[in-house]
Amino acid sequence: MPRVAHKKDDNHNFIVSVLEAQGFSVIDLSKMGGGCPDLLVCKNMIIYMAEVKNPKTSYGRAGGNKRQKEFAKQWQGVPIYILRTEKDVNNLARGNFDGIPC
Repeated sequence: MPRVAHKKDDNHNFIVSVLEAQGFSVIDLSKMGGGCPDLLVCKNMIIYMAEVKNPKTSYGRAGGNKRQKEFAKQWQGVPIYILRTEKDVNNLARGNFDGIPC
């Protein structure tokens, strides 16, 4: 799969720090490319995948790009959640998945 230059969203490190403060283990997959989600996270033996999006940009508010949407369509594993804010991370930590876009 061709590599594309990747730039992390401006809130990426903040979201990672909030996840870690909530007790999640975090593996940053943001350099994987090919539409792979940004993060692999785990808490209490439950694994999640997450795409970080910046709500301050139109790109971030729009959701995934073409590769990310194709990856999600073909992915047969755990759901991929979109984390934009601290509130999204708090919802994930509480198991309130209705409050987080997929």
